[in-house]
Amino acid sequence: MDTARIRFEDPFGGVAFSIISISVGQCGGSANEMSVAQGTQLALLVAEAFKATLESDAYDNMQLQCLQDGVCYPDALNAEWCDETGCYIVTVDTGPVPTGAYELTIPLGTGETVILRIEVGESE
Repeated sequence: MDTARIRFEDPFGGVAFSIISISVGQCGGSANEMSVAQGTQLALLVAEAFKATLESDAYDNMQLQCLQDGVCYPDALNAEWCDETGCYIVTVDTGPVPTGAYELTIPLGTGETVILRIEVGESE
């Protein structure tokens, strides 16, 4: 559990403090698995260190691979800086990929690699 002390100030000089406690509970399922409908644009925020990946050959190691047949879909991936969020975003476009199970591999630029499993189902 983490706590933070926050100061609130109104325009008339009033000040108040509050202590906020935050705890993260166990999520259902696996943190590295998700299901989406075909055609979904899945946006993933990545660490600022991802810049090193974009500027190197490691970017070629970012891939979306079908687990059934091993086919990779590089055109389904895009990565760019977003001024609005102040971080890098990796976008997975599931429109051009068949339904099925995929493994998304994202090298973070820190020497670490994130691997996510994505189940693409039929669109509604």
